Amino acid sequence: MFPDVKNQDSGAVPQNPSVSLTWNDVRAIAHALHEFWPLADQTRLTPEDARRMVVGLPTFADVPHPENDNTLDAIVHAWIRLEDEGEETGQFDADE
Repeated sequence: MFPDVKNQDSGAVPQNPSVSLTWNDVRAIAHALHEFWPLADQTRLTPEDARRMVVGLPTFADVPHPENDNTLDAIVHAWIRLEDEGEETGQFDADE
């Protein structure tokens, strides 16, 4: 399945399930992926892994493949930036 996340059950649900995400919602998808897969190592994801994770989000409601691969790259990069921002602010260090 997905590297480093195959046994992970985050239990997280995106904050607003009434909002439908599309491939154009890069930052919102990154936030939803962070909530749904908090322990994923984004640097080890293949494009197919990332695509499957996106289309598997409960709030995702678009075609199963983006129009181009740059969309997936942008989503993964936004997700990594989101993680980096959280580390810089200490936002994700509460349990340590």
